[in-house]
Amino acid sequence: MAIAAIAITRGDTTTITLTEIGAMSTRTKLWLTFKRDARDADAAAVLQVTEADGLVTLNGASPTTGQTAVLAITNAGAGTGTLTLSAATTAALPVGSGVYDAQILTPTGVSTLGASTYTVSADVTRSTS
Repeated sequence: MAIAAIAITRGDTTTITLTEIGAMSTRTKLWLTFKRDARDADAAAVLQVTEADGLVTLNGASPTTGQTAVLAITNAGAGTGTLTLSAATTAALPVGSGVYDAQILTPTGVSTLGASTYTVSADVTRSTS
């Protein structure tokens, strides 16, 4: 299933509305994983977020203080939710594009709900105070 492309401006606090991800009422875990190339290892992901743990990986490493992400599902049956990234998180993202997917773990196994592309645009103003 195709899910919506995502656009992020580096350095901005960003809330992304996720629609039509796919039904996930029976999930026990949910991942959103962003990579430059789909063949990259999960440990090398540009960004990996889980519903339970938040930001797990940022540029192939553990996040530092202030780097956060929250994945919240608003309607599991319809497959909708939000992904909120802190300004410190998006400031660390490399400018460019790649692929992402949504994957769930259910009592019957692992399922990829959909995949699409993302783009990180450069910020012009870098002042934050």
